[in-house]
Parts: sequence; C-alpha cells; structure tokens
Amino acid sequence: MAQLFIVDRRAPRAQWMLEFMTIRGYPVVDVHDIEDLASVSARAIARLRGERINRLTFVAHGYPGQLQLGQGLTEHSAHDLAPLRRHMRGGPLGSVWCFACMAGAGAGPDADHPDAVLHSGWNAAGSTASITLGPGYRLLRALAGTLDCQAHAPVQTQYLRPVHDYDRLLLGEAFQGPLLAVGPTGAFHLDYPDGSTRLW
Repeated sequence: MAQLFIVDRRAPRAQWMLEFMTIRGYPVVDVHDIEDLASVSARAIARLRGERINRLTFVAHGYPGQLQLGQGLTEHSAHDLAPLRRHMRGGPLGSVWCFACMAGAGAGPDADHPDAVLHSGWNAAGSTASITLGPGYRLLRALAGTLDCQAHAPVQTQYLRPVHDYDRLLLGEAFQGPLLAVGPTGAFHLDYPDGSTRLW
C-alpha cells in the first residue's frame, strides 16, 4: 500500500473528499470529533490489512503545532499514533504529510526573536533556535520520532477546491507555500513549491 489518508470529518468539504477517495479506491479512514488517536490508529491498522505505508496523509483543520484530528493531534498526543510505526516503511521510504492550515508554522523566542516571530518570514533564512522552539516544529518532531520517518506540514493557510485539488492531494501536489519538513533526528528544512529547498 503506497498511501493511507486519515481525514477529519470537520475538514472543509470532508464528505465530498471521503466519497472521492473511496470511489478512486484509495484507503481512507474518517475521524469523528470525539475519537482519540489510539482509536484512529487501531482503525487505520485494520484498514491496512497487513500492508505497509509509504505515505501517510492527515487532512484536517490546522493551527500552528496542532491538527483538529479527532480529539486533537499535538506534540503531546502524537505518541498515540505509535502503533502505526511498524506499518510505516520508515526512514527514506516513508513520510507523513499534514494537509492542515499552518500546522508547521510558529516560532519560539530566542536571542534574535524575543517576541517569537520570524520577522524574515518563511521565505528567508531565520534563526534555527526560534524555529526549533516553535509549535509547528515540535509537532513535526514528535510525529517524525513516533513514526520513524520525515514529517511535513505547511506554514501557510491551505485551500482545497473540490475534485481538481482532490486529484492533486492524492498525488501530494495540493500544498500551497513552503512546507516545514522534520526528520526523526530533528534535522529540518523548508521545501518550496518551485522545488527548491532551504536548509538550516
């Protein structure tokens, strides 16, 4: 199995998206607002039927460092997804993607950014310390460590139009703006829509 999608029912046009993915034959797990991540993990594993995941995609409303996925996905709840780890291809063969507005955003205060704002924005080099202290980095670091693969999330608001963008989401091409990518060791970089990468 190359891909698995986990979609919160509160995501914009979630019902259309779930129907679209089902018709196309993509494995998808729909998540209710009262569901905890341990339950989501168990249902996802049952859906896999012993197959391995190359690409795991969460679709939900997002905020810096969190996804509105069931009862919530944050750096503190990411460990509840640990049962999925043995079903991931791991390392360079596996990846986690959060299609959720600004989930990778946010900075922390440091000597150069006492107000915890990246004044240079995400399109210019910022302080490594201020990014690694931010909620977006901490969420992705927790996901990457829990699932033993690189985790990605956007730092800007995302928009998803029916049908056309659903196809692009299935191909991993629907993201707008830079994506923060964090590996299991904590190393990170930004990927841009033009294909360029900024390393720190």
